[in-house]
Amino acid sequence: MAILAEIGPDPHPNVRFVVDSHEKLGQGDVRAIREAWTPGIVWHEWGQSDLSGTYVGVDAVLEFWKVFFAAAGPHFTQDITAITANDTYVTSLVRISGRKGARTFGQTVVDVMRMEEGRLAEFWRYYADVTAAHGFFTA
Repeated sequence: MAILAEIGPDPHPNVRFVVDSHEKLGQGDVRAIREAWTPGIVWHEWGQSDLSGTYVGVDAVLEFWKVFFAAAGPHFTQDITAITANDTYVTSLVRISGRKGARTFGQTVVDVMRMEEGRLAEFWRYYADVTAAHGFFTA
């Protein structure tokens, strides 16, 4: 999982939060991720696939993640290409890609996050091509 090469000398705390969280995710540090979320986190996965929907609470989101990352396969990557933040919201452009056998997948997604007291409270992911994403994650 690649992270922006340079986020500047004094990034907004919510930019640092997201970059650090991506690094922890890449390391498989689920305990740290759990602590970074509010207990009532709401995760919105956009679209019409079996994975689409709204997941509420840390345990529900982690269960979603198990299914999502299993469907994504071992060659799935998420690389932040741009990020902006204020005290309430963070928006990042993320290049996602994967490979399952001969099938490949790649596109840019937009992640929008709402923060509460330095923790992730709500998350939305928007795919550039939701049909292609559904095909990759459900096949």
